[in-house]
Amino acid sequence: MLSNRLGVERTPIPIPGEYVVQFTRGKQRDNSGFFLEQNQQLGQWNLSAGTLLNYNTQFGWAFYPGLDLTFLGWNDQQIYFSANRSLRLPTFTELYLNTSTVRADPNLKPESATSFEVGWKGQLKGIRWITSLFYRNTQDAIDKVKRPELTVPTMENIQHINMAGWEVSLTKKWPNWPGQPTLSILYAYLVADRREGGFQSFYTLNYLRNKASIGINTRIGKLLTLDVWYTWKDRMGNYQWDATSPLLRYPDVHLVDLRWQYARKKSRYFVDVNNALNQIYQEHGFVMQPGRWVSLGGQWSW
Repeated sequence: MLSNRLGVERTPIPIPGEYVVQFTRGKQRDNSGFFLEQNQQLGQWNLSAGTLLNYNTQFGWAFYPGLDLTFLGWNDQQIYFSANRSLRLPTFTELYLNTSTVRADPNLKPESATSFEVGWKGQLKGIRWITSLFYRNTQDAIDKVKRPELTVPTMENIQHINMAGWEVSLTKKWPNWPGQPTLSILYAYLVADRREGGFQSFYTLNYLRNKASIGINTRIGKLLTLDVWYTWKDRMGNYQWDATSPLLRYPDVHLVDLRWQYARKKSRYFVDVNNALNQIYQEHGFVMQPGRWVSLGGQWSW
């Protein structure tokens, strides 16, 4: 990677097509990996196990195994378990880019996580469900952090964050009712053992503690369908407009989204209305989100 902003200082070299600007910085790192996976079915059990042996010239060796186990039960029901270890290398931007809004850290360590999940999915009397419990331990989480004594946020590693949560999805169809409606309910809950203590987290500790959605799909005539979705978001963390403003708690968000779709054999056309109630709100990293907006689309096949 050659740059005039990212990387370490190097002997300047010309930029093709430029007469004045030169590459004055750069960085090289090589990444090599060996991956092995084995899939096996034993009666009603499916087993998938694998591992990644990774070497990076900047960060050294790392070992990342994974295991997925599924039990195929009665009435198309499944119970599954997974355990995985993952890796995220810091980007050159996180390591070297310094601007008026963030300061990089060339000493950032890779982020690694160990995750476990157990779930159950199936269908009974027209109701389809998926539910799961999960846990993740993250070490050296890469985050953008704003501390009171600093005017500009910095990139940092945050140690040992434990997160756990629960997800559930329920779907019910009524094929014999007028409009053949389908009701969907989604809910997710997430909790972490760390909070923003004397600093503001832009990424890692800025998460949705509760998210719930309920939607209905119904036919309006033979070729036209309508989808209506309501979503509630409860976000953890705080945001701050500038260095002198107080920290503010994210307010709850209530969104309504609509879609009308006209579908024929080889084509479909739709109108989407997102944020139909024109909610004014900030999302992850206190980024202001759009108000009500409408989009049109189509799809054709032949």
